[in-house]
Amino acid sequence: SAQGFYWRRPDEAAVVSTWHRSPEAAGRPIGPVDVREVVAACVEQVRTDQGRSVVVELPAGLPDAYGDAGAVRTIMKHLLGNAVTYSSPERPVVVNGAANRRWVRISVADYGVGMSNDESVRCFEQFWQSRDVELHAERGTGIGLSVVRSLVDAMGGHVVVRSRRGKGATFTVSLPRSQWVVARARGQADVAGLGQGSVIHEFMHQIGVPERKS
Repeated sequence: SAQGFYWRRPDEAAVVSTWHRSPEAAGRPIGPVDVREVVAACVEQVRTDQGRSVVVELPAGLPDAYGDAGAVRTIMKHLLGNAVTYSSPERPVVVNGAANRRWVRISVADYGVGMSNDESVRCFEQFWQSRDVELHAERGTGIGLSVVRSLVDAMGGHVVVRSRRGKGATFTVSLPRSQWVVARARGQADVAGLGQGSVIHEFMHQIGVPERKS
């Protein structure tokens, strides 16, 4: 987290921790997010601004995720930027997606330098950077992947990385499809009125049962 007076007075650690876990952090609007639209916009920016090749493989019927569009946009920008930084300009970055009844998953893969097992475990730490990569030795440190994990966690999702040194890396973000999934992901039995009735309603919605008009 940022500390100082640029945005506001610093808070106590407990206050910051509570805010950080909240889906309404910083007043972000929470609701359905058109993931296809967000991904398309971020990919187009990479293609236009950096001239990089990005292959997009998203199913036509990819459902909305439940969260904050700005946060999803930030996540995609960081993952795409990371893939571009640590992969050769001659090789494309690949973005694909999938979904099941609970999650929308977006993966960003590259054919770059990759990471060792130890680095894969530590890559979401603040100011982490892969070592002994001469080509990128002067890139400095950053907090991009730490920001990704923080935003994904705040929306009740999760992010994982699969990588091997010299074989590239694939980051996969899983975002919830509904507020009910957010509650389940956080281990909460009843959040914002999500009781048993809402659980049944959510299940019927996901299997395509039309709502009964009053």
